[in-house]
Amino acid sequence: MARELSLVSSVDSASMMLLFHTFSKQLMLCNGLLSSHRRVLDIKRTLDENLERSRREYEAARRRARRRYVRLRALALCTRLLHLHGLERRVWRRDRPHGEVFWSNVLANFDDEQWVDHFRMSRSTFEFLLGLVETKLRRKSTRWRKALEPRRRLAIVLWWYATPSEYRTISCLFGVGLSTVCTLVRQVTSALNTVILKQFITLPEGEILQNTLRGFAGRGYPMCAGAINVTHIPISSPRENPSAYFNNKKWHSIILQAVVDHNMCFTDIYVGYPGRTSNARLLASSPLYKKAEEQDGYLFPRECLSEVKMGRGSPIPPMLRRKIVEQYQKGVSQRKIAKSLKLSSSTVHNIIQRFRESGTISVRKGQGRKTILDARDLQALRWHCITYRNATVMEITTWAQEYFRKTLSVSTIHRAIRRCRLKRYRSKKKPYLNMIQKRRRFLWAKAHLKWTVAKWKTVLWSDESKFEVLLGKLGRHVIRTKEDKDNPSCYQRSVQKPASLMVWGCMSAYGMGSLHIWKGTINAERSYDTDQSTPLYNSLPVTYTDQDALTVNGVEIPVHLIGSAAYPLKKWLMKGFTDEHSLTPEQRHFNSQLNSACTVAENAFGRLKGRWRCLLKRNDVDVAFMPDIVTACCILHNVCEMNKEDFLPEWTADADEVLQQPDTDLYRDTVMDGTRAIRDTMVTIV
Repeated sequence: MARELSLVSSVDSASMMLLFHTFSKQLMLCNGLLSSHRRVLDIKRTLDENLERSRREYEAARRRARRRYVRLRALALCTRLLHLHGLERRVWRRDRPHGEVFWSNVLANFDDEQWVDHFRMSRSTFEFLLGLVETKLRRKSTRWRKALEPRRRLAIVLWWYATPSEYRTISCLFGVGLSTVCTLVRQVTSALNTVILKQFITLPEGEILQNTLRGFAGRGYPMCAGAINVTHIPISSPRENPSAYFNNKKWHSIILQAVVDHNMCFTDIYVGYPGRTSNARLLASSPLYKKAEEQDGYLFPRECLSEVKMGRGSPIPPMLRRKIVEQYQKGVSQRKIAKSLKLSSSTVHNIIQRFRESGTISVRKGQGRKTILDARDLQALRWHCITYRNATVMEITTWAQEYFRKTLSVSTIHRAIRRCRLKRYRSKKKPYLNMIQKRRRFLWAKAHLKWTVAKWKTVLWSDESKFEVLLGKLGRHVIRTKEDKDNPSCYQRSVQKPASLMVWGCMSAYGMGSLHIWKGTINAERSYDTDQSTPLYNSLPVTYTDQDALTVNGVEIPVHLIGSAAYPLKKWLMKGFTDEHSLTPEQRHFNSQLNSACTVAENAFGRLKGRWRCLLKRNDVDVAFMPDIVTACCILHNVCEMNKEDFLPEWTADADEVLQQPDTDLYRDTVMDGTRAIRDTMVTIV
């Protein structure tokens, strides 16, 4: 009985398992059918939506085409009616022959003085500027009218920049339309700002930064890379929010913030803020402030002076080319290679393309006509020029034809001498040393042979030079390199002449002293008295770190800017002491030297507005476009200053007769101890 029950229970369990599996399979089949049905419904819904979208798009396109057709029919009907019942246009383009005559007279008869007076630059500088933006200004002539040449376009806009003339006056003068003058101002301004802005307005780096530091040190303030200040540009009352542009002198303006170097050139500009904005707020909103704060208070990176950047067109070193190819073979993208090696993407692409084509990383050799003189000939020519430094180019050409047995011209020898890194200079006049003087110099050099660099930087160097008032003959020329300027064979013997002045100056590792003019007889006692009176006589022990920061008594002084009391005191921006009643004599002297160095910014603004007088009046120009005009004028100012263009005195008189600049408020805020220590240390240096 028990066995039968166990058999029945086993049969029941087996049947139950079979039924369960069968039910599971049927359930899975039903689930699959349901999911398939849902997918079919989704596909159908998607197809219906796409079909409906296509129908709507088709209907919308049909309606647009219908509306366009109706408009064209209406336009054609109106044109037909006007043609039947209207008057024909008498003038399509006005002939202005007087403009062509005036422009031809400018090109043919204007001398250098007239060019400077009307265009604020000489003809050579005008052609130089034209070469930079000519491609951007060129327009294509059509069958309807001939396009203005780029030279005339640039001249029209420069005339408008330089004179307070209206558009109508320029239009009548150059024989172009009123709207054409307005369009040309926008086109030329845009071309200047897009093509040459970064070329002429950029913060100094490398050797340019070193020259700027030396320039401000000569003005009595070391470790300075520029002076920052603002000026207000008058504008017409804007339609939107005019009260924001109304400054405290009761006229509407926008503000130009600029950093100026020792040569009165702009190295950074920020323009466009309303005239009611304070100097500190304007500075905090500028990219200059953000850049300095992102670099931990160093506007000029600490490694900026130790880097040597390759110039335009310089070949990439083989080691760097090898790194580019190695990273390319590892699968690194060209953009990442360029970013990691601080190169342009086009340079990396060209090197990789060269490697793909030839399998090498060498620079492709140039093609063209072979030079008539090879390397051995140039070496012989260099030896002859150094041996006979006073020979003329004609004499060298005669010798070269006989020595090389080749037909050579004077211009060929000129080019060959330049290829030898030689140049003709006017030889210096200097008395020769006698044996006693040579012996004394030798003993002095032997006694200081073991001095270290740090010890040499504590020395005050001084020298004097004699300037002749009555010049004699101009002297003779000598062929030499730049490095051979102190070579004894490059001097010519001179004798003492009457009517001369002696100028004495001194310098140290961290600054330059003032110049002293000696009149009369100079002896050792008088020279010593002058040495005692110079501010740099008691020099401080100084050391340099990373070639761009001065360390004095344990305080590191970075390269910084200087500004007025309206700015905050930062590690990268120094200003004077504001409490005039409790200043020490040293602090007063520091304020005096800093303010004296800051005058370069005021002088630069005066020259900017005096040269480009469109910035002196309220121009009938859109407020949104006025910052572009100011930027273009700053670029042109730098072009003129870098090319040593004359600045006439009457231009300054015109600039002085303008609206008075608004007053600036003192900036008072908490000063960090580190920043205060830097300024206190600068007091001891200055």
